[in-house]
Amino acid sequence: MLEDIFGWEFARRCLPSSATQGLTLQLAGCRSKEWETVLRVQGGRSRGSNDMVRISRGWAKFASDNRLQLGDICLFELVPSMKRLKMIVHIICKLDEHM
Repeated sequence: MLEDIFGWEFARRCLPSSATQGLTLQLAGCRSKEWETVLRVQGGRSRGSNDMVRISRGWAKFASDNRLQLGDICLFELVPSMKRLKMIVHIICKLDEHM
């Protein structure tokens, strides 16, 4: 399974602390397509705890639609919004080792 977890420091500073929240993902450079997902917070969000912030429902569809492979990197850009949590996703594809 492709990893879909945010670091605790980013989550603590930038993301809402509610346990579960809707999250819209938009591929960088493509305004016409969005994926509705769920952002899930688990744990106490303090250093040293086993807390995790991950995208759950909808992540598999996003990964499949964008042909994500093991080794690809997703850079998440938080979009300020008063309505719904939204992130623009920049995909950095892993280089083929045989090139």
